[in-house]
Amino acid sequence: RRHTRCADVTGVQTCALPISFFLSEKTGKAFYGRRIFVHFGIQGFLQQSRKLGFETFSNICNESYDDIEDDVDRWQGALNAVLDIMQQDPEYVVQQCYDITEHNFHHLIKLKTLARQRQLEMIQECR
Repeated sequence: RRHTRCADVTGVQTCALPISFFLSEKTGKAFYGRRIFVHFGIQGFLQQSRKLGFETFSNICNESYDDIEDDVDRWQGALNAVLDIMQQDPEYVVQQCYDITEHNFHHLIKLKTLARQRQLEMIQECR
């Protein structure tokens, strides 16, 4: 599997109102593809992701950019996180992030299954 042997970093973004939180298909692809990601988007995205049960990569980069209110400064912080990751040994990054990317993949599948079950329940309630 390519994704378990490389240390590519995916930058994901979500265009949304600054007060909203939305897991886009780009973020879903990062979870589903077992990718390391740095988020270029709204303030608090990583915090909200963790509240949903996903894990982030504070073990390999400084994620304090997620707390920055100003968009440009936050995105610069995210870029700095990417640059910091790129300076690390790729094998070390993969090793440090393997459990996180596996967790995120399986958690996404779990949430998808729960959502599908809830949809079926709602359909049954309408009958």
